[in-house]
Amino acid sequence: ITPPLRGLLETYQYHSDKFRFEMVDPDREPQLAEQYAIRAYNTVRFEYDGESTTVTEPTEENLTNAIIKVTRDTQKTACFIEGHGEPALEDESARGLSALKRAFEAENYKVEKVLLASLEAIPASCSMVLVTGPDRPFQANEVAALERYLASSGRVLFLLRPRGSDELKPLLATYGVTVEDTVVVDQVIRLFQGPSLGLSPLVREYGAHEITANFRQVTMFPMSRSVRATPDGKAGLTAVELAKSSESSWAETDLELLFGQSSASLDEASDKK
Repeated sequence: ITPPLRGLLETYQYHSDKFRFEMVDPDREPQLAEQYAIRAYNTVRFEYDGESTTVTEPTEENLTNAIIKVTRDTQKTACFIEGHGEPALEDESARGLSALKRAFEAENYKVEKVLLASLEAIPASCSMVLVTGPDRPFQANEVAALERYLASSGRVLFLLRPRGSDELKPLLATYGVTVEDTVVVDQVIRLFQGPSLGLSPLVREYGAHEITANFRQVTMFPMSRSVRATPDGKAGLTAVELAKSSESSWAETDLELLFGQSSASLDEASDKK
């Protein structure tokens, strides 16, 4: 076992008296390695209350996910809405959602596809719903199903492209979220290159929320549509803007120019800083 891995395991043990570990040399105890199908050094096997899982790449993230997997009482389900040209869960390309699917499964979530157009309501098995980049509009009955699901304390993640999804705007507005027909542009100055059109704004400023608590990393959001929190949502709810672009950015409203000629400049009259 490598010193960094041993240090990680000792850290878990230090913070919880419910965590114990022992090191086994597979060369000295080959029968144990065979029993647990251990094929490589620095492999970690977790066991708890009849549940077990094996980690072959023992990073802190993978170890933590494994602990969650074996200790969680029930398996939650992430439901991806399909039928509107959304990226495929099996797609390994940059546009696909295979990495997101694996991330859910690593934390012991079950991932399901839901063809909402053929249903009257969101399935009761869905712990959360994901609307991931639809190309085509939702039908009225689908929007109504999402509205009922949210009203019953459901959780939905909306990932909307820079254009379209007008039928979802009124629903989001009731929760204090304004979806704008804009693309965020950050006019950065690149060393030796001069001004450059920036359609992948960097974010260093985050809103006050448990999702972003103590978050200090810089994140990038390629081709982003701007959304804004408003106080006009339902009583008792507060909308929070989680990520804010830099002072050199603006929300470009001339999308025809942007997508047609790949150029944009700040127009104080129509664009929004």
